[in-house]
Amino acid sequence: MNAIIIDKTGDNKVLQYQTVADARLKPNEVRMKVTATAVNYIDTLIRSGNMPPGMMPSLPFTPGVECIGVVEEVGPQINNLNVGDKVAYFGKIGAATYAEQVVTTHDRLVSIPASVNDVAAAVVPVNYATAYHMLHNMAKVTNNDVLLVHAAAGGVGTALIQLAKLVGATVIGSVGSDEKKQYILDQGADFAINYKTENLVESVNEMTEGKGVNVSFNPVASESMLTDLQVLAPFGHLVIFGFLAGLPNQPLQEALLNHFGKSLTVSYSDIYTLYNADFERLKSILSTLFEFLSLGKIAPKVYQEIPLANASTAHELLESGKVVGKLVLVP
Repeated sequence: MNAIIIDKTGDNKVLQYQTVADARLKPNEVRMKVTATAVNYIDTLIRSGNMPPGMMPSLPFTPGVECIGVVEEVGPQINNLNVGDKVAYFGKIGAATYAEQVVTTHDRLVSIPASVNDVAAAVVPVNYATAYHMLHNMAKVTNNDVLLVHAAAGGVGTALIQLAKLVGATVIGSVGSDEKKQYILDQGADFAINYKTENLVESVNEMTEGKGVNVSFNPVASESMLTDLQVLAPFGHLVIFGFLAGLPNQPLQEALLNHFGKSLTVSYSDIYTLYNADFERLKSILSTLFEFLSLGKIAPKVYQEIPLANASTAHELLESGKVVGKLVLVP
């Protein structure tokens, strides 16, 4: 089969399209033919070697943590999947989904409706499960809540908007261009802010009539985390799910004390905590999301389909900051 191989860390040019041997199947494993695999920001971090100690896979390796495909072969211990079944795979670092085939244990696969589009479905596992988990398990959002979504034009941001609107919440999205403002409004956001040209605190206060937001979802962190504390309403909740811009200059505890009278709460959300602690619960979330997809309740935004052989182009695009929605590789 063909796959993307990384034998040294670096820029997008280290992604090499090569022919590799098919993996041998163990009795409890499934071989799936990959039809679509999503590109995640974590893929670029791994490729460049910018992961915490202990989280980097050994070289050489194939990137990718999620994909959609069709069961091609099953081990003799498998009795719940058949050749031809359409499945989704949500894996860990090292799942090696930038490939024409993936071999994994059967318990890591989720059956999905045959009617769903494979490319759209490829966007669901990481982004939509992350958003669903934060909305329903971490923040327990209701239809009375007003939400602030940072990086709202990205994959998780798009998912947060769509899923929050299913609940009936009001959504304010923060993005870095007027083009992205229009994009998130098209996705269902009630308000949009270009943080580069508009004052976020003033804009949120105006949009909420000075009441603030109940929950902020922040993958950016850095100084934006301190801004969140200003715009959160009393009993507000800040959900941090990334540090794309690094840590803030002021310690979080010190910043929280400045807003002691608002009784704010802060939580950190990593979908892999749920993955490791309760994968069956995660599978239930995924099944719900694929049902939403089949019913048209969610509409994953695919920015561009790119041939697997051109994975380096996909990484270059993603790191340019121009992508709205998701990039998907197609073998």
